[in-house]
Amino acid sequence: MDENEEKSLDIMVESLLGQIDMNGPQMQVVAKTGDAKALIPLVFTMGHTIEALYREIGRLDARVKALESGNR
Repeated sequence: MDENEEKSLDIMVESLLGQIDMNGPQMQVVAKTGDAKALIPLVFTMGHTIEALYREIGRLDARVKALESGNR
């Protein structure tokens, strides 16, 4: 993994953690009221970040497999 890829993953993880921290109070309201509708915007936003992480990990995994098959 090169420096740019590492930075990209770090940014995505930090974004996800930031979203969780920022929405902590909203999660507490949901826990107290049981109104899960309040989580829809949070889950939607986090879903995009998780999807981007999943794509990046898949891309890196494919690169590792290609490198491993080239070394055999």
